[in-house]
Amino acid sequence: MSPSRGALVTGAAVTAAAAVVLTVVVWPDGSGSGPSGDTASPSGTSAEAAAPSPSRSYPMSSTPSAIPAVREHTAARGPGWQPGKDSSVVIAKGSQALADEAQLIAKELKIRYRGAEPARAGDVELALGAKDAGPAESYKLTVSGRKVKITGPDESGVFYGTRTLKQSLTADGTVPEGVVNDRPDRPQRGLNLDIARKHYSAEWIEDRIREMGDLKLNQLGLHFSDDQAFRIESKSHPEVVSDEALTQAEVRRIVGLANSRHIEVVPEIDSPGHLGAVLAAHPDLQLRNTAGVESKGSIDISKPAAAKLIDELLEEYTELFPGRFWHLGADEYQALTVQNPAASYPQLQRAAEEKHGADATIEDLATSWLNDRADVV
Repeated sequence: MSPSRGALVTGAAVTAAAAVVLTVVVWPDGSGSGPSGDTASPSGTSAEAAAPSPSRSYPMSSTPSAIPAVREHTAARGPGWQPGKDSSVVIAKGSQALADEAQLIAKELKIRYRGAEPARAGDVELALGAKDAGPAESYKLTVSGRKVKITGPDESGVFYGTRTLKQSLTADGTVPEGVVNDRPDRPQRGLNLDIARKHYSAEWIEDRIREMGDLKLNQLGLHFSDDQAFRIESKSHPEVVSDEALTQAEVRRIVGLANSRHIEVVPEIDSPGHLGAVLAAHPDLQLRNTAGVESKGSIDISKPAAAKLIDELLEEYTELFPGRFWHLGADEYQALTVQNPAASYPQLQRAAEEKHGADATIEDLATSWLNDRADVV
């Protein structure tokens, strides 16, 4: 297994998840300062220092409207910011890596992108800070002098700053004067989408990815194989693919869009259970007990051809999904749910002993099956 990629493996007999599970991780509760502006900035910047020098008096600003709520906001007096006819998005010197993020927010706000140019009044400037300037995915958004500046230690953080900017404009028509310091409270925030039990079009999935990006989620689980269907085109084993399925070109488009929103796609082929759609095309690999009764969705892991089939599918899809993680399932393997697995499935018990010794169990065999699949991805 590549050192840069992990495999997610659940317990061998865990109850299957619901068809679609949404986990929205709200960063912390909205603890930004209200109109009183009494939240101190981590950098020690005072509210007055964050404000421009207006010729008229402005009330203290309120916290920007955003989901999830921003962690900290230092209020200030000033007009805030909203795009005008001469507004543009620029990137700071040495921040060329932010060109994609800059062009995206410029397109969303319907203003120009001017590249690496000095910021003028009315502009939004994106800048990368030092890597140790803050936690991963954090950002600082400053509204002052009729300009916006978003900085962060990495591209993800700056991107999330643009999401706060976009949300505040959408909700209130302006971005309040002052300084936002924001960061997530956990590294994985995501949506798990079961496209095996129900087919979703590529366009529908792409719409969800755009929403996820705006909500600062960073992981999309794609469960595309189960008893009901197998939902992604396969060139190595086209016989397992359901009539309604995503093409590989659509998957590449989905993954590309997710990358642009700083979302990692985690694919899942569940095994050695939940393989009903695959086994419909390969009935010779179906697990059966001593009475010849099929174990629904379970593949016979004592057969070398079973491992070969699943490995060929995994190898094919690793090119489509280049992220760090694969989900290998591992839940509800029927051989592990009966009272006496060795008596019901003697072929599995023999295979366990041959591979792991006389004291081995079918659970040992199932565990080694998953470790072998992890080595593939």
